[in-house]
Amino acid sequence: MVPTMSDLWRKAKAKNGVKFDHVVKLTKFPKDDSNFQGNIETLLSHCKIRVEFNEGVNRTLILDFIDDTEEIIRNKLIS
Repeated sequence: MVPTMSDLWRKAKAKNGVKFDHVVKLTKFPKDDSNFQGNIETLLSHCKIRVEFNEGVNRTLILDFIDDTEEIIRNKLIS
């Protein structure tokens, strides 16, 4: 069964815990907009753009989130 965007969103949120909310804030993701809620693909796009505007720990946090989330997606698509 192919996972939905919401499934992947929940997996990424569970894996990253409190870091998930911090990444959402750092990337200025419009989390309150119902058009974007639960859309992991859009969140990853925001991450890949906004990582360039962050430095140090924040940049590392976003990059780690991207890596972790892409791994979740790969594993779900393979299994």
